[in-house]
Amino acid sequence: MRMLTPTLLFLIVLLIGALVIGCSLLMTSEPQLGMYSYTHKRHYHGPAVRVIPIWVDKNFGSADHLQIDAAVGQWNYALNGYVVLRVVDNQFDMEVEKIQESQRRNGWLFMKIDANNPMVPVQKVGVGVTLGFANKVGGNHMYLVRDRLDNDAVFGVTMHEIGHLLGAEHVGNRLMFKHFSRARFQCVDRASLEAVAHYQGISADDLNYCVDKGNEASNKTPSDSKDDVIDCPVESDHL
Repeated sequence: MRMLTPTLLFLIVLLIGALVIGCSLLMTSEPQLGMYSYTHKRHYHGPAVRVIPIWVDKNFGSADHLQIDAAVGQWNYALNGYVVLRVVDNQFDMEVEKIQESQRRNGWLFMKIDANNPMVPVQKVGVGVTLGFANKVGGNHMYLVRDRLDNDAVFGVTMHEIGHLLGAEHVGNRLMFKHFSRARFQCVDRASLEAVAHYQGISADDLNYCVDKGNEASNKTPSDSKDDVIDCPVESDHL
């Protein structure tokens, strides 16, 4: 049997490497950051079905406040005036009178907590860690476990938890998917919007949603691999 020359062996190794890389690219189901655009429906100027005042914990840093405001703004664009989210106070410090006012006005509280807070759901083996949670679907309290969040994750986790407060369960393979990733949690997709619209009693056809401009592979439901995603457990959203 003839021996392979060093040149031929090198070419074979390169070919195998290229095939492996090619397969990994084809098998990925993660969308790309920024690869989306929103629909643009005629803006509704009538009385809102619901206006939701929001009190934001003063202990969030200034950059966090900007990211939270951006998440609120993006949901407002999606909801198109039918439901309006409005930050009324970003210096909330657990004042009793503000808590009472939020309850009276059917508003929301956004709070910063750390991983050692007893409210944080206990981590389950093989499930991942909780980055944020709502007190329940359709609830009024959102908590960000800030010491577990990278700075650039605050926006996406806030977007996801607002979806729960607005009435969405874990649905679809984008914003309301059960595992966090920056690319999936960057905008309000159709499935997430439909869940919210149904809960709020409005038509999804009057609202705006983002359309993925990436390749077809990114539209597939990802596997439950825990290698590159961190879980936002269902249990934590129903406490």
